[in-house]
Amino acid sequence: MLSGIAGPGALWNSSLRWEFLEAVSMILPAGSLRLRQYFRRLLDIPRNLQNLLRKRSSQFLLDTLEQVRYGVTGNCKTQGAAVLSVSAYQSYQQALIVDGDPSRLMMENSLKHDLTYAPAQIREEALLRPSFIVDSTNPTELQATLLECHFRAGLVLGAAENLIPSKPIRGATSLADLLEGMEVRTPRGKGLETAGRLVNVKASAAVMTASTAELGTLTEKAPACLSHFILPGNDGRIAAPESNDLASTWDGCYRAAVKKIVDLRRQGDGLSRRIRDDAKAQIFEQDRRNFLAELEELEDPERYLAFANLPTAIAWTLGALCDGDGDDYDDTVLRFAVPVARLLLHRHREQLQRITDTHTNRDQPQREHKMVDRVRRLAPVTDRDLVRGFDCQKMEEHRPVIERLLREGLLARDPEGKLILGGNSLADFLVRKRRKKGSVKVFDSLRE
Repeated sequence: MLSGIAGPGALWNSSLRWEFLEAVSMILPAGSLRLRQYFRRLLDIPRNLQNLLRKRSSQFLLDTLEQVRYGVTGNCKTQGAAVLSVSAYQSYQQALIVDGDPSRLMMENSLKHDLTYAPAQIREEALLRPSFIVDSTNPTELQATLLECHFRAGLVLGAAENLIPSKPIRGATSLADLLEGMEVRTPRGKGLETAGRLVNVKASAAVMTASTAELGTLTEKAPACLSHFILPGNDGRIAAPESNDLASTWDGCYRAAVKKIVDLRRQGDGLSRRIRDDAKAQIFEQDRRNFLAELEELEDPERYLAFANLPTAIAWTLGALCDGDGDDYDDTVLRFAVPVARLLLHRHREQLQRITDTHTNRDQPQREHKMVDRVRRLAPVTDRDLVRGFDCQKMEEHRPVIERLLREGLLARDPEGKLILGGNSLADFLVRKRRKKGSVKVFDSLRE
């Protein structure tokens, strides 16, 4: 969550170099009211801050921007002005303040620096584009909405139903592409920006909700998109503070972290964190490399792209919450970052397996019908050629069905190992399926 709010400027220092942080995206189960309520409470704080910044930005005086942009020595209508008017100065000051407290944007002499040195692109960006959260996954609007976000990057929130349109939509941009980042041309000039300039637009991260059926569709039709997300699942174990004092402390830490992250972002900077002790940093890097090696050993590791930078994201988030300083922080990272990443990977794989099983059981009769019919027409046929007629052609998805049909005797293998129709009577098989499934009639066409 915090890494998505931080945007493109967040940094983590590995043992070798500074690197930009890759934020974590996740899909929450739509049926988990408790989990959704928990995340809604987390989102209320940055949303309220964004609304405040939007309000102040809408009240900003544009004539002030002219003086900030060109300076007193610039060739514009304000040339020769020694200082801003009182009302313009107050407008400028209010628009840059974050959550009621002066940020470093309002350092002493910062306004004078703007007026005498150079156009203040960073401050202008903060004034004109205060948004950093997008509450929509509409594929026809998402790119344009992100273009209006601060530094053209934002945390995307919404339902996963728009991730797979029922039919191609003209002008739509997939969330998977935006999570990777893409170059687009600006539709019009805004501030110092000129129309038609190439800029990078990116969804910093996404937090979505999806039903089991929607996740099943994603697994089958858009596995590349799903690989960008973590599925934390819902096992009922949501850590809650045991006392009011602890809850108040946690709330204060989270509020302070959000404010600091947004403040730094609006300065064109980013929150940076690192393990200060060199020996402990080396241990963490080795643990992280071991975790990556475990990912690569999994079957089809491309499905777990979201986990590649998860230990780093956890370490950075811990630093954001506890101010990332001292031995306590170093020890906390070593204790939690990689183990929590492994726990989330375990839950994610359990979720994927549960979704696959549910989706397979739902479509099993239809798939059995299609497989038997293809073998009847193409036999002898290899397993690989058999599954080419399906939208999803991953063998691991179809192998259990093939094995089940072989056990039932409806399919068999010839001496070369290719699939042929089995020796069991189709009628007997259909009777058993009818008794077992009741109203299932998908094999009726095979009676002929």
